[in-house]
Amino acid sequence: MTAPSIPKERLRRILVVKLSSIGDVIHALPTVAALRRGFPESFLAWMVEEEAAGIVTGNPHVDETIVLPRRRWRKELGERSRRRKVLQEMWQFLKTLRAREFDLVVDLQGLFKSAIPVLLSGAPYRVGFSRGRELSPLFLTDRIEVDNGAMHSVDRYLEIPRYLGVPAGGKDFTIAITEKEEGAVTRLLAGNGSFSGGIRVVLNAPARWESKRWPPENFARLGDRLARELKVQVILTGGTTDRPLVEGIASRMATRPLMLAGKTSLKELGALLKRVALVISCDSGPLHLAAAMGTPTLALFGPTDPMRTGPYGEGHRILQAKLDCTPCFRRRCSLNRCLSEITVEETFRQAEQMLHLGGRV
Repeated sequence: MTAPSIPKERLRRILVVKLSSIGDVIHALPTVAALRRGFPESFLAWMVEEEAAGIVTGNPHVDETIVLPRRRWRKELGERSRRRKVLQEMWQFLKTLRAREFDLVVDLQGLFKSAIPVLLSGAPYRVGFSRGRELSPLFLTDRIEVDNGAMHSVDRYLEIPRYLGVPAGGKDFTIAITEKEEGAVTRLLAGNGSFSGGIRVVLNAPARWESKRWPPENFARLGDRLARELKVQVILTGGTTDRPLVEGIASRMATRPLMLAGKTSLKELGALLKRVALVISCDSGPLHLAAAMGTPTLALFGPTDPMRTGPYGEGHRILQAKLDCTPCFRRRCSLNRCLSEITVEETFRQAEQMLHLGGRV
């Protein structure tokens, strides 16, 4: 499968549009690395939203990171006093985008929010998936047919470099973590005087969809068992807005976890996850960040399909209740049995096995 209508020698300036979310942006990393390998002399830019920009900034395969402040714009457009200034900013952003004169734009998002900058870029070649949603394929010049249900997202995205004639290669999940981020994590861990070293396990409870969340009381019971029976340090992670959820879990625990919710940047979180023995998480950005860092993960899946968006690579395990309704891809569910039926006992048993196999306990 190649693109005979696209002359490779003309593709001097390439833009990849993958705006969100954190896990999806991580899954796109090997595709950008493949495009760099296939077009080593071309200028390669990546457009991403603010939340996931830390995954992209500093990437050695990317010449420019273009941050699209879409969420801020949406918020400020609702404020009458800010509306005119935001509209001017949006207009300037689009003018600057068009002035970059990209030859090729790759739409990995496949939504209306990505289709707009893809079209307004003015690029003569616009490549994406024929099964994109929200009319996004209408904005493309080249549409690739891929079975969305049969492939992991990482492999599906890699169909685009293949279409452009880039030969298959290794899957590169490089995230540029600097000494600054490493040092910040060292200080966070050193500040916990009650733990002198040894095995660390991260529990990541937050998820954007309510239906992806394992019950908080289960995380609390699991954390206590890990601390008491396996003598590990339990670390609770999450963003600033997740603090009430994470603090609620900590308050239910009889043992004392290390609370890092809201205390790390995205890259600092990556540096942290690289240092721990195991990450236990629902389907969320930190799960995929841990996998990209090469850390084993125990993934708790509910309404989504781990065959399509599970942790990528070797050394991971997935727990998901086998129900007729899974995967349903619903953001809310009154029963949420697919997650509530994953027991603390089974999760602890799988975690213990993984730590034993890794020679950690």
